[in-house]
Amino acid sequence: MRLFIWVLLICSLVICGIGTADEISGAASQSGNIWNGTWESAWYTLFIQQNGSAIEGYYEPFNLSEHDPGKIQGTLSADGRVFSGISTETGTDTFVISDDQMSYSGVGTVRPNASPNDPGAFTVNATRTSELLDPEHPWNGTWKTDHVINILTQEGNKVTGTHEPLPGIEDDPGVFVGTVSAGGKTLSGIWTETGNFNFSISDDGTFWNGTFYLAEFPSVEPDDWNAAKIL
Repeated sequence: MRLFIWVLLICSLVICGIGTADEISGAASQSGNIWNGTWESAWYTLFIQQNGSAIEGYYEPFNLSEHDPGKIQGTLSADGRVFSGISTETGTDTFVISDDQMSYSGVGTVRPNASPNDPGAFTVNATRTSELLDPEHPWNGTWKTDHVINILTQEGNKVTGTHEPLPGIEDDPGVFVGTVSAGGKTLSGIWTETGNFNFSISDDGTFWNGTFYLAEFPSVEPDDWNAAKIL
């Protein structure tokens, strides 16, 4: 009888241990957003935003005369380590993040629905370049969207900043004035185009997701304003 009780106890501990590990792994892959940030490959700077198992991002070449800018979109494996998706050049991508989450490597193709074994496949390697430098002031820094550069300065719960359109983008420069929520996660305020904005920063401080609208069109659905930290 005593032996039977010990066997049951050991089995219970093993089962509970496995369940806990799976829960931790699942939580890390779903809420850790380990792909967020700025990355550099041999030819591009990539700005990646992860939302759970979904990945979106865009990339800019170091030399526009040799390569084109574009966007990537795809999903992650159950453990969050493998990205599979497509790029705007209608090619496929398969990337695997490193154990220390500071680099990834994989294979890209230039044809839709091509496999990594396609004759036109090429190797991709990238290194993370962005880090959260000041946890007490996570909104500080230079942020990039697909059409503007934002430079923000946080002092306490107040944030001021500027936004400049990227080359080739027809937009006006402007300034920000905003207030950070008590938990530090949300920034709300106004900008010089007399519009309102509301941004929510990621847990690791490498990107924000948000919306904005122009005050002269209050009935219009707010537009998205998402940015990745680059400095």
